[in-house]
Amino acid sequence: VEKIGRREIRYKIPEKELKTLSEKPHIALIGAGGTIASRIEYGTGAVKPAFSIHELSQAIPEIFSIANIIPIELFNIFSEDMRPDYWIEMAIKVASEINSGADGIVITHGTDTMQYSASALAFMLQNLAVPIVFTGAQRSSDRPASDAAMNVIHSTVFAAKGKIAESVVCMHASLDDTRSFIHRGVRVRKMHSSRRDAFRTIGDTPLAQVQNMEIKYIKRNGFIARGSYDKSETYADAKFCKKTALIYVYPYMDPEILETLIDKKYRGIIIAGTGLGHVPENLLNTIRRGVHENVIIAMTTQCIW
Repeated sequence: VEKIGRREIRYKIPEKELKTLSEKPHIALIGAGGTIASRIEYGTGAVKPAFSIHELSQAIPEIFSIANIIPIELFNIFSEDMRPDYWIEMAIKVASEINSGADGIVITHGTDTMQYSASALAFMLQNLAVPIVFTGAQRSSDRPASDAAMNVIHSTVFAAKGKIAESVVCMHASLDDTRSFIHRGVRVRKMHSSRRDAFRTIGDTPLAQVQNMEIKYIKRNGFIARGSYDKSETYADAKFCKKTALIYVYPYMDPEILETLIDKKYRGIIIAGTGLGHVPENLLNTIRRGVHENVIIAMTTQCIW
């Protein structure tokens, strides 16, 4: 094989002037990266960050008929690189946009860790006045079979018209391009690596469904309603302790794993145990040591349902 050269590929969607109409709601479209803002690189089969949030919004013109779109580029990363510092920055930005008058927030995000970010913002943002809708894509926006457009359109519909002022996830409800589910951010989980309908509400039902630009509510109560708080009351309690760990138990797990975290002065350890929340007997002394050294140790189950 003889290498004869190299060429950089420039991939850009033309930007257009954004027009604002006073009668439409104002939606902040915040870009946090992920497959939805990427293109496929056919030489390797991988996806690569390619689009700004401004370019992505121009590629889906339907959203401009729903609302006045305010595109904001926060970061352009793959979601496996998400970290607490970014959650803090995201929460502060969302609160600022709501305080400035936004009628709803759409956050485009990589799907691999979207459930973590939706949950983090649910805890960080207080007195929410409007919906915060996370969405993404299982297939990059340049692919003919991409699910990006419908996910963004339905997210914009819910951010503009939805009556639930919580941190939620909007993704395909089925394999076809007909409807999306609105999942509560602290109840949702990605359940498949590639299917369009990968996201599911765990231990409950979705909050709502979006189809044909209309919202059908599955839950009639038990949620924070839009307008329960004034926009000026929304604020970010944006703190996060990095010295925390999530540990999955497996048969005859070596206590050294827990001992290392205790030695490193971790403040909290969540143990995802087997069944109802069990651990092998050989871990008990290590757990007891952690409790005596004031480590917060919580037990849950690794079972999905």
